[in-house]
Amino acid sequence: MSDQLSSFEFSHDSSNDADTEGPYSNRSTPSNSSSDTSELILNAWLLKPVEQLPLHPQIEVTNSIALNRTSKQVQHNSMPCEPEDIDLMPTTEDFLLCQRYLTRNGARTPITVAFDADMFLKKFYTLSPAFRLTFCAFVADLTLTDELGRSYYKRARRALTRVGPVEPSLESVQTCAFLYHFCVS
Repeated sequence: MSDQLSSFEFSHDSSNDADTEGPYSNRSTPSNSSSDTSELILNAWLLKPVEQLPLHPQIEVTNSIALNRTSKQVQHNSMPCEPEDIDLMPTTEDFLLCQRYLTRNGARTPITVAFDADMFLKKFYTLSPAFRLTFCAFVADLTLTDELGRSYYKRARRALTRVGPVEPSLESVQTCAFLYHFCVS
């Protein structure tokens, strides 16, 4: 059909206006022009009665659609909120303990053989609780009392068991190594 339309041009014949009916009543002469084909389609569309125009489909907005969306959002937002274990959250005291140990009370840049100490201090508050607390236990055992070291060790063990099985990573290996060294010493 589009091939037939592209090979014909319809011109306006004013003598046939009165005696023909329908939206295509005043087109009759074929010609070879593709630009006139688009004009034909446009004119045919413009001459249609309003009832026949292809408008956007009218969708009835019902209260049920709005209620379904709202209830889904409420269900998503009302998930059970469990408070985080306070023992697993990083504290300023934990950071200062590690920072004093790694920088020798601020006397040098943070350097250690086991890991990147500078990056450890920069990402201290975003590290996994098990790794952070295990290193705190290791440092507290070396520099502070044994009781404080054991307290950090218990928190680190709880953090490790709470996380469950983790993907093998350098951080998880370092966590296990620090726990091992703490237990052996």
